[in-house]
Amino acid sequence: VRGTFILDTGASSIAMRKSFADKAKVTYEGTGPMQINTANGVGEGRRARAATAQLRSLKAENITVIVQPDAKGNYGTGVDGLLGMSFLSRFKVTIDQTTVRVTPRTKK
Repeated sequence: VRGTFILDTGASSIAMRKSFADKAKVTYEGTGPMQINTANGVGEGRRARAATAQLRSLKAENITVIVQPDAKGNYGTGVDGLLGMSFLSRFKVTIDQTTVRVTPRTKK
């Protein structure tokens, strides 16, 4: 399922609206809602797992996501969620004054 996500190195996990999570068929974990800390204060979400998350050719499997109710997960008009560190930490992220690059890690 295609979505629009904001790259957020300050987010521990991928976070997404419930309506997007339902389309993407993520698998919920645990018993129910939990408190999460967001840039806007304390919020509510449910831990879930996505079989695959992909950014262009970069793919991660079996990845933790946080699902927020649509009203609480308001990331902006047309935005489905945040691409956080549960995805980004698997890759090399380079940020300079004009560019953000996410590339595969080089093997040593």
